[in-house]
Amino acid sequence: MQEYEHKQEFDTRYQYQKKKINRLQWVMRLMGLGGFILMPVLIAVTGHALGILVVVYGAIALAARALNRKINSIQDEFKTLNSYTAMETLDQGLSSVKEYSPFSMMRKEDIDRVMIPGVWHDVTGSDFVEGAYKGVPLRFSDVKMVYYVEDKDGEAHPKTTFAGQVFALRMKTPVNGKVWIGRFLDNESPMLTRAAYEKRVGTAVTNVAALERQSIFASNTEAAAQILTDEYTGKLRQACNRGDGTLFLCFDGDTLYGAKDNRRDLFENKDEQDWETMKNSDQRELDRFLELIDCLSDNPALFDRTN
Repeated sequence: MQEYEHKQEFDTRYQYQKKKINRLQWVMRLMGLGGFILMPVLIAVTGHALGILVVVYGAIALAARALNRKINSIQDEFKTLNSYTAMETLDQGLSSVKEYSPFSMMRKEDIDRVMIPGVWHDVTGSDFVEGAYKGVPLRFSDVKMVYYVEDKDGEAHPKTTFAGQVFALRMKTPVNGKVWIGRFLDNESPMLTRAAYEKRVGTAVTNVAALERQSIFASNTEAAAQILTDEYTGKLRQACNRGDGTLFLCFDGDTLYGAKDNRRDLFENKDEQDWETMKNSDQRELDRFLELIDCLSDNPALFDRTN
């Protein structure tokens, strides 16, 4: 908060950059319209259709590339500005914050360990946080996973497999194996099969009444008994049945890896106007996420939590 220590200075800078990016976007639109109007006139005057097409569209393409670079630079500054309100919110919501990196994300190894059912070809993310919630070590970030589909012309188009938060909670008592809990959704994206989970995790568990809507796989009966207690399955049901997206969980060794597909980005504030509004928006998003973490970590046998 050194550079934008005062809220008024922050608001002034934020609004200035917002107006600047709007102007640049209008310039790009006008360039396209101007080229469309000017090109027939030049062709009629010179009679060189192909040459005019190359010159006009070449000039527009070069100018658009330069403007896009400028827009991306301003958007990066937006993200930096947003990080100040995010950091203040994190300091209030977590018991400790070790690291906050607005341009980083969870490691791909951690994402892989969640074993999200959708197949993906590329992954991006932001807003990596490492700290503790009520004393429980926690790290998380926004993550977006896409796969590519070719059209009839062979051009690849991205389709979203997952968009939300991926997180990892450290447990005080390691699980002797793996337990995976999640749902196989009927959607357009290609999915891993149940057979793949039996190979990667273990046998399907089908006698857990509290989690009848979820698919459960466990590497052995000891791991299943450790996680699927009567009291904790009630907490897991509460977490899974929240109406803000689909939850995937994998208890693996001393860590609970999880992912919440809610199609949300934390700390983005694209439409907010000032410091207080942005901070309140950040707080609502973080509170919603931490309610989930609170529910999952409410197990004294697994987590060393300070309530």
